[in-house]
Amino acid sequence: MEQERLNLLIEKYHSAGLSTEEREELDNWFHELSIPGSDITEWIAEANGEEVIANEMFSDFINRKETPQRTSRLIYFKWAAAAVFAACLFGAGYYLLTSKNIEPAKQTIVSNEKKIVPGGNKAILTLASGEKVILEDVQKGSVATQGDIAINKIADGSIEYNASGKKDITEEIAYNVLTTPVGGQYHITLSDGTGVWLNASSSIKYPSKFIGNQRKVEITGEAYFEVTHNESAPFRVLAGKQMVEDIGTAFNINSYDNEPSLKTTLVEGKARVTNNNESFILDPGQQTQLNPNDQKLRLVSGVDVGEVIAWRNGLFKFNNASLPEVMRQVARWYNVKVQYEGKLENRKFNGEIARKTSLQEMLEIFSYLNYEFIIDQQQQTLTIKQHN
Repeated sequence: MEQERLNLLIEKYHSAGLSTEEREELDNWFHELSIPGSDITEWIAEANGEEVIANEMFSDFINRKETPQRTSRLIYFKWAAAAVFAACLFGAGYYLLTSKNIEPAKQTIVSNEKKIVPGGNKAILTLASGEKVILEDVQKGSVATQGDIAINKIADGSIEYNASGKKDITEEIAYNVLTTPVGGQYHITLSDGTGVWLNASSSIKYPSKFIGNQRKVEITGEAYFEVTHNESAPFRVLAGKQMVEDIGTAFNINSYDNEPSLKTTLVEGKARVTNNNESFILDPGQQTQLNPNDQKLRLVSGVDVGEVIAWRNGLFKFNNASLPEVMRQVARWYNVKVQYEGKLENRKFNGEIARKTSLQEMLEIFSYLNYEFIIDQQQQTLTIKQHN
């Protein structure tokens, strides 16, 4: 297929003008590339309108052969820049990742043929008794019962707390803790119906059931909340010394220790954020940033909410992000320690990448941007260098 013909077909795809024969032609072209896991509909949709593939990319991609590999401990991948970019764009379920001053790729280095897989639905539930339950080892159904509350695993990656029908005469609060490891995520529905999504390396401490006129939980790391509002029983989240109070709300809190600030972002409704004597009521699209050094709250408007909660939707999303910002997310999701050698160029990145992508596939995009990566799987380290 000629380059111009390909561009025309994709343009007609976007305008819903493809005939049955043209759609078959486009499908056949795509599937002849034999890229595992590819889906043309998903790719075009996620390409966000970036339908024009450069002639060089098209040519390199069509003529791409399997990359020869060395069978030693370290295996070297040396791909043409356009081929790397196009292969990742088609095969990994993400759209254009761009950076200023793009230069040709040299090579990416990995430790062996086995790909480092992304994180998944993993968490440990610590019951009030101190018993620990590894949730990925538990089948769907009953996990435990505490008083009149039944804890059930309703799906892979999700548990919920419901009234069991058992009479409970005690009014003691029984606290549970849900903890995700590095490379883990989990969803929980609390006894009041509030939904909480935990990102990697995070935790939430909460009562198995809420008693009285207050609902309070504590988190570390990152969590997204969809709160069941109850004016007579305010819902409050403690993250460090900061308190977030629901006023009919969906919000995200990022409180990782290695981030420069604690960020609370309102998605829907209203929320009050308080730290010491400072307090802000947020509207959707607003964010508070708490500086850990001076403990001052700063209010920011016009935040890209989609970027903030991309992890909740199975994506990495970068909007003018620096390499360290990107790699902090990579480290938490792929369970690797990131280190840098030498001085790196100050680049900014924009785009989306599916969190289901393997680490090697993700790094292929960045090798296109003239970085070199060394993965030591035994030490769980990722070393990043700038090509000379």
